[in-house]
Amino acid sequence: MIPGKRFYLPASVFVSGVLLLISGFSHVRFVGNFVNSDELLPADWTRHIFRDGYPAFGFQLPRTPSVFPDLLLFSPIQILTGSWRVAIFGLAVCLLVALIGAAGMIVGRIAGIPASRATASCWIIVFPLLLIEMAHSGAGRHFMAIQAVSHGGVFIVSLWAAVLSERLRRAWQNSLAILLCILCGLAALSDRLFIFTFVIPLSCALFFVPTEALVRRRLLLLVALGSVAGWFGAELINRQADIPLTWSFIPNRIGIFLGDLGASIFFGTFVPVLLLIGAPIVARRFLPVFPGDAARFYWAFAVTAIAGTTGLTAAFLYEDHGSSRYLDAAIWWPTIFAAAVLARLLERRPRLTMALSSAIPAASVAMVLYSGIAPPGSLWNWQHPVARCLLGRDAELRDGLAGYWQARAIEVSSDWRLQVDPLRRNGEIYDWGNDLASYSASHFDRSRPPDYRFIVMDDLDPGAIASRFGTPSEMLACGDSAVWIYGERLVPTSSRP
Repeated sequence: MIPGKRFYLPASVFVSGVLLLISGFSHVRFVGNFVNSDELLPADWTRHIFRDGYPAFGFQLPRTPSVFPDLLLFSPIQILTGSWRVAIFGLAVCLLVALIGAAGMIVGRIAGIPASRATASCWIIVFPLLLIEMAHSGAGRHFMAIQAVSHGGVFIVSLWAAVLSERLRRAWQNSLAILLCILCGLAALSDRLFIFTFVIPLSCALFFVPTEALVRRRLLLLVALGSVAGWFGAELINRQADIPLTWSFIPNRIGIFLGDLGASIFFGTFVPVLLLIGAPIVARRFLPVFPGDAARFYWAFAVTAIAGTTGLTAAFLYEDHGSSRYLDAAIWWPTIFAAAVLARLLERRPRLTMALSSAIPAASVAMVLYSGIAPPGSLWNWQHPVARCLLGRDAELRDGLAGYWQARAIEVSSDWRLQVDPLRRNGEIYDWGNDLASYSASHFDRSRPPDYRFIVMDDLDPGAIASRFGTPSEMLACGDSAVWIYGERLVPTSSRP
């Protein structure tokens, strides 16, 4: 045993993970995946409730409220630091550390090695994968798990819940059982995809692997109680309506899903899935090579989670490539098992594990030195072009309107020096992931309505906007965006109840 290895290996993973994200957030292509209107919702919600003083339940959360872990991590960081940028970075670090930590615990059980070495093996696999994705597309599929309000948080919770369940299956502890029940409640309240990433997979794994009947019943009852409480608790939250499960649309959605399976998605995601599913069938020695029955438990759990989330996505949820955010199980479980195979290969080579684990932080330092920490376009100085344009004008404009995908990004990136509320394409009020009180009570002075004087025209219908609000007194070009400026206060309305 190399002295200090137990602490050195996890420390090297943590340091290199933080450095990797520092490097990533210094590139505008990477940052772009974290600053759209969906990803910025936690920043807007936190400011809206805790700084501007609007009622807590007036703000409509997404259909997946993402209370835990997303909001419960993001909001305290933003409140304590006063920076939404630090909160984005902090949440990404927390989720990445939690993800690799859970994966390390799972790999340790599968390969029968200490968690510190298992975590290092995970990172030896994951680090180059993340580097390749950053180089190819700015931020690829594996990075979706650390984006806010994108289902990644609840997937990570499902990994930790699986770790607790496997441990309880071997040795029951009341304290761990209570913790698991609480996790299930928070996760089901936050994202109902948890049923497919944990609840159903656990049920299948417990029947696939011999488990004492009493323990199995207690585990399933515990998980059911927590999940049911969370499911009905979500009904008390002001959130967007659930996606209707329209059975007649299934053939069309599956056709779109299969049509979008290009080479990159197929070879990058589903070939590893097929290898994971087929390995125990084709090679009978695949699972027996691992000690104990943990490999069988996690294999059954992973295959069920992958099949459930992929089937649900293809049949009911798939719209475009962005819908791959539902497929964290298919993206990450093959990676975890690949790390388990590597861990077995490195089991008798501790010095090689140490050398590789030392090389990764060195590479991370080199990346940060090359890219810098806060170059133009980095997270630390990123600003929407329209926000930069309007804030640079001599004539002050503070209140305006824009399409959904522009409004929040402009407002948040201005550090709330602008108030920009969303409109539908036809110019009506957009009631989706926001607070209708914003249209009648200004962020700057809640005793008066916002003094809307501009409209950002991206994604809006010029004819409908002109018919509803009249002809602008000035048209301003802000980069690729046209901004219509008015001399009188605009009053947006809605025809919906």
